[in-house]
Amino acid sequence: MELLPQHGAGVTRRWQGKFVMDVGWAMYVGPAAATTLHAHHAIQIVVGLDAPVRLRQGDRNPWRAYDGAVVPADQPHQLEASEGDLALIYFEPEGPDGRRLEVAMTGCGVAALPTVIVRRLRCMLVSNGPTLSETSRAYGELLQALALPEARRAI
Repeated sequence: MELLPQHGAGVTRRWQGKFVMDVGWAMYVGPAAATTLHAHHAIQIVVGLDAPVRLRQGDRNPWRAYDGAVVPADQPHQLEASEGDLALIYFEPEGPDGRRLEVAMTGCGVAALPTVIVRRLRCMLVSNGPTLSETSRAYGELLQALALPEARRAI
């Protein structure tokens, strides 16, 4: 994957947020630069914290705006830079949390994340700031929200 520098008013946009890693998952919270079309083995959740994020599944597919989205493992996708912050959460697909998430997904490529999950993540990460403990708490909240029946139906 190549990160594309974003220029505006003479400033290059960089990935300058906070990154937290633990067994089976990782989370980045902060500003995002654009990416080229790429795929990775991790299941990815993308949540716009200030505004929707724009993703596409291939260079011939249209851009779509999402408040939050789930990108399945090994799914080619591309992220457009956003003006605000976002959260990127990566799950190891073979781990217990990744398996739980895969069961909830429909298997149809990038999918919108249920509103209940987007709201919980935004509330946790925007109101309290992306500290290590808050990021870990948000991850736990995400897993709890994924267990809700409305979340399973929506993904």
